Amino acid sequence: KALEYYQGLRVDLATWMGALRELDSMVSLAEEAQRRWEVDVTWKQLERFFEWGEDCTSVLEKQGLLESKFTCADDSEADQTPQVDEFGRVVSSKAAMARMKRLDRRQKMQSQRLR
Repeated sequence: KALEYYQGLRVDLATWMGALRELDSMVSLAEEAQRRWEVDVTWKQLERFFEWGEDCTSVLEKQGLLESKFTCADDSEADQTPQVDEFGRVVSSKAAMARMKRLDRRQKMQSQRLR
């Protein structure tokens, strides 16, 4: 009778151990996904922070309020001549267009906060 009890206990214990191993693998996958997400969010926040700095610099430069500017090695906007389309209009670079979109987005967010 005691042997049967311990055999049943052993079977139950083996079942629980298998379930715990399965849960451990699921938790490991979830933790890895969370780490990857956190890294992605961190990079996006850093990119937005640097974009914000570039946008502020651009606005100050346009207003003539900037005395000096440190530029990155890949900042080649100053070296390029303005591009013109077939109608003679100056075509903005993708960076300038993205800057304007970010500025519009920030202004909308600010106006929603003030309401």
